[in-house]
Amino acid sequence: VLFALFEIAFFASSPIAIRALGESAEEARTLRERLADPLAVLVPARAGLLASAGALGFTLDRMGFGATGVLWTFGVFVPLWFILRELVPAVVLLRDPEDVLRRLLPWFGRWERLVRPIAEPLRHLLRRAFPLAIEPDDEASDEEVEAFLETGEEEGILEEEEAAMVR
Repeated sequence: VLFALFEIAFFASSPIAIRALGESAEEARTLRERLADPLAVLVPARAGLLASAGALGFTLDRMGFGATGVLWTFGVFVPLWFILRELVPAVVLLRDPEDVLRRLLPWFGRWERLVRPIAEPLRHLLRRAFPLAIEPDDEASDEEVEAFLETGEEEGILEEEEAAMVR
């Protein structure tokens, strides 16, 4: 569930909100890299999902399910996977994807460092095979500026008059 939550929260959050989550210079740099290349999030998250599935399959095998493993897979595992991978994260994220992302960032950072020896070569291989036409996003859109101003007003960083001057 954590891998799915992180992945969905990351892609459901606005880029401005994601940039604002970086408390240190290192975290901010890492978040910018993740925004620039979606595979920096997808590869470690999907590796975690596959590791979870493999651990469950290994556990079922060791528990001696044998031929009934197929029944367990399609009768229990697939429906459970759908609920935990799709439904639970979607329901949790309906409220506030940025808050979920903020809470999961430290945990995902540790996981990312653990799988980096495998994930980085795979990400670079995928990037070569399927290059993205990524243009530098130096200029903020009107929606992003408005979101920044609203957040600044809500947080008490900007006064209404200051926000009005920028608008």
